[in-house]
Amino acid sequence: MSEELIEFCDDCGKEFPLEQMTEKGTGFFCEDCFVPTCMECDEPIDDDVDFCSHDCYKQYWADIMEDEYKNRD
Repeated sequence: MSEELIEFCDDCGKEFPLEQMTEKGTGFFCEDCFVPTCMECDEPIDDDVDFCSHDCYKQYWADIMEDEYKNRD
């Protein structure tokens, strides 16, 4: 018998099998509660894109490049 990992939805509190959950930040969300958001500004977006605008896309990568520059030895 294989054990199924169970996790609680951070929004509704119901338990679901882990493979049915979506991890976002430090939490897990069920299919009904998960809302895709822009990777830069956290505004709700369509499920098939990562950013709400080209400006957020550019800012996201500018932030990443700045962090990498600061972490150089």
